[in-house]
Amino acid sequence: MTRLIILASTLFLIGEAQAATYLIYAPTNVSVGGVSQEVYVARPVDAPVELAGNALTDFSKAELNRMLPDGLEGLEFSVAGTQAVINHPTPEPAPHILDRTMGALFHTLRISGVNEVKFRDQVLTSASFSRGAVLPIVPFYMALPPSRVSHGYVMVNDEVLTPKQFYKRLAQKDRAIRDAVVRSMRGGGADVKLAILGRLNEVGLRDSNAVLLPALLDPDLRVRMAVLTALEGRRSAKVVRSLEAYIDGEAIAEAKTLAAKILVAAGKKDYQKYLLLEKLSDRDPNVVLEAARDLIAVGDAKLAPALAKLTAHPNPGVRAMGVEALTSFSQFSVMEQLLGNPELSMDVAQPLARSLTDKGSGRQQAVGIVFLLQRGQFEQALHAARVAGDKRVVGTTKALADALKRSEAEVRGAVARALGSMKDAQGLEPLAAALKASPDPAEKKLYSEQAISIISVQPLTQVITISEKSPDKVIRELAVKSLAAFTRDRVNPRVLSILRRHAGGSEQTIVRAAVYALARVQDKTVLDDLLKLSDHKDPKVREQIAFALAVGQHPKAEEILLKYLDDGDNLVKLQAVKSVQARSMTKAMVKLKWLLE
Repeated sequence: MTRLIILASTLFLIGEAQAATYLIYAPTNVSVGGVSQEVYVARPVDAPVELAGNALTDFSKAELNRMLPDGLEGLEFSVAGTQAVINHPTPEPAPHILDRTMGALFHTLRISGVNEVKFRDQVLTSASFSRGAVLPIVPFYMALPPSRVSHGYVMVNDEVLTPKQFYKRLAQKDRAIRDAVVRSMRGGGADVKLAILGRLNEVGLRDSNAVLLPALLDPDLRVRMAVLTALEGRRSAKVVRSLEAYIDGEAIAEAKTLAAKILVAAGKKDYQKYLLLEKLSDRDPNVVLEAARDLIAVGDAKLAPALAKLTAHPNPGVRAMGVEALTSFSQFSVMEQLLGNPELSMDVAQPLARSLTDKGSGRQQAVGIVFLLQRGQFEQALHAARVAGDKRVVGTTKALADALKRSEAEVRGAVARALGSMKDAQGLEPLAAALKASPDPAEKKLYSEQAISIISVQPLTQVITISEKSPDKVIRELAVKSLAAFTRDRVNPRVLSILRRHAGGSEQTIVRAAVYALARVQDKTVLDDLLKLSDHKDPKVREQIAFALAVGQHPKAEEILLKYLDDGDNLVKLQAVKSVQARSMTKAMVKLKWLLE
């Protein structure tokens, strides 16, 4: 009889079904060695629920009857325990039924957990049929009790055993099986380790601690929890030392608690503090609050991650305690992570963001500032803007730019000053947009000043390029104004040439900007040029000339200022008054007194 063996790792165990999928054997044509022949092949079939015992054999019978073209052709069977008896209503079934259909039924019953199958009084085996079967090979750890393989083979290292051989050697505490356990616990995947840990007592290891303790460092929490469960009740010095080393590095509260229980039971009372972690999951908020206070009082920062989950508690008092814990332990990385959750309650989010803003550094401080600028209430957003500007926090420019659209004028002002303080060129366009959108003169002045402060620290060549080629008219105007900074301490002929050219141009806003810049240059030739424009029809130009005359020395300075005191534009008058006061002009002061009277 031809027998094909394939390696499989699931679906073939009785007693611990992991999924509602089962195997039904049916005759199938396959090619083996270049020759096509019919053998029994297992086909997976889904069941609506997990099955075992008679329920599984009944399900298998129904599915096999559906798969075969002619059904079971009159074959019936009864199951008692792990034995099945097949019968046929006629005195003797046709040969093809006995050989083909009964073979499929035999293998299906065996894979369903039946150990012995008879036809009437005759015990059937695989050799009872002319067709071979594709039988499963399961890894040893899947065959460990309470599971039990009834059909197929069991792989132990590189050796293939029948189920009978495997369970006999297992009962004898076979060394090959023990070695396979140790090897799999060292190098197997998490599912392999979990399967072994759930059945470790069946293997008969001389020192199971040698297998368990290294697995405390496994990256998979499920494995660590299974190891801790297996260690319960053990109090040897080796176990205690290993758990003491393990518990400080474990970040998961449930695992810490389980390890602490073992240590406390072994007489290590110092670890009772970890038992408080279990109370954090209590349904009574008062119990949780008391446990949290005690944990904070312990002062062990390693306990902080467990307290972080309190920030999602339905009780506001518990949430506040979670915030207090994270703040007291300076858990900035945890705070940053929590702020990334859009569903985090605002009574938690704002205090955490404030803590990051005030006490964090680098990226974490930026995260706090950005949150408060975007979602914080008025006072929080105002504070965040001030901190961003005072400390020039990297990574906050975009959030500051967006905050220029907030409804609170005081926040917008603080944001603009922060952008000006940071001198980040990315803040220029938002300030220009805010300048255009604002109807408030004072706000416009602030935005303009801060934008100029940003442009003025850029390289001169870049500023000149912006002033002449920027597609944004407001930005060009601001760039022209900022050119004054490049000729303030020492006259820069190149800058003066550009400003003079713009001042003589025809574009009103650029002319105003150029005069604004020239009015801030302390140079006699520049003042001479400005005074040639003293009768300019644009009051904004005359206003800047009045500003320049506050300190500028020129024979006609006082004459022009006296004239400006009678100017038809109030802003020109106001600037003339300021310049007169700055120069302490006696004649002009008399006129001012007369005007006021």
